[in-house]
This record gives sequence, structure tokens and C-alpha cells, in this order.
Amino acid sequence: MVRIAAVRSRRLFLPAVLALVVAAAGCGGGSKTYSEAKSRSCVKDAGLKVSSPAAANVVASAAEGGAFVVRFPNNLVIVSFGLDRNGAERIVRGFQRFHGANIGLTDVLHARHNAVMLWATHPQDEYVKAIDDCLR
Repeated sequence: MVRIAAVRSRRLFLPAVLALVVAAAGCGGGSKTYSEAKSRSCVKDAGLKVSSPAAANVVASAAEGGAFVVRFPNNLVIVSFGLDRNGAERIVRGFQRFHGANIGLTDVLHARHNAVMLWATHPQDEYVKAIDDCLR
């Protein structure tokens, strides 16, 4: 009985987290889409270290609009792109489905239009700004 209750509460919790992430990120407004290639180029031009996501990261590797990883001195972010807002929502659901049991996503998973950012740890404001400024 306890296991069933835990599964039910998780099923209710995950859609609520998805709605919160999407709403907080402003995904609902407008049809703006970002380009992985233009955003990656901007990040490189800013002098940040950029690489492709590991093949083991099935969510980022399968992102229909592409993905890249940016390394900061004490953090990293995986930036994944859907083709549109719905694609971003699928990426968010993928990260929610495959995250480790000990990893809370509400603090490190953010979406903006068709781009989804998954941070290793809570990001510093300057890191968030660097990525936000390069979404193109």
C-alpha cells in the first residue's frame, strides 16, 4: 500500500513540476525559438568552454534541436533545444523521467521558449546571465 501511494504522489508531483518549470520560464508566451548553432557560437565567442553532451545523456543527445554543454569554474549546464515550445516540454519531461532519485530538479532545470537548461548545481546569477544572453 505504501508503494502505491508513493507512485501515485510521484505521478501527481511530476506534472506539477513540469507546469511550474514551463510557466516560470515564460514558455507559454510567444513563439520565439532559439537556435542551437547560433547560441553555441555565442557561448564560444564569450570565451566559455563548450562541448557536446555525452552519448549517455539520452535526453540531451536526443534533443530534436540539438544540445551542448557549457562548463563554468564550479558548475556546468546542458542546454538542449526543442524545435518549439512543445519540444522543450518533452525535454523537460525526459529530464524528469531519467533524473537520479537523489536529484531535485526544481532548482536546476529551467526552460525558456524552446531551450531547456539543466544545471549540475544551483547556478550563480552570472552563469545564468551568460547563458541567457547567448540564447539566439
